[in-house]
Amino acid sequence: MIEWMNRTPRWVVMLVCVIAAGLLFVGAVAHITDLFHHGLRPYGWAPGWLNLYWSSLAL
Repeated sequence: MIEWMNRTPRWVVMLVCVIAAGLLFVGAVAHITDLFHHGLRPYGWAPGWLNLYWSSLAL
């Protein structure tokens, strides 16, 4: 699965990793912000298990 890393220039691999880390950071900030602003139930329309799942992604 990671064979492409051996064949690809190092700068491309680093760019992909930086982009992935940036997206992970943005997602974490979104989940943590929702948790602080709205508590464990950020969406009133969603069932409880979905609210709990969304909030658990902050961890």
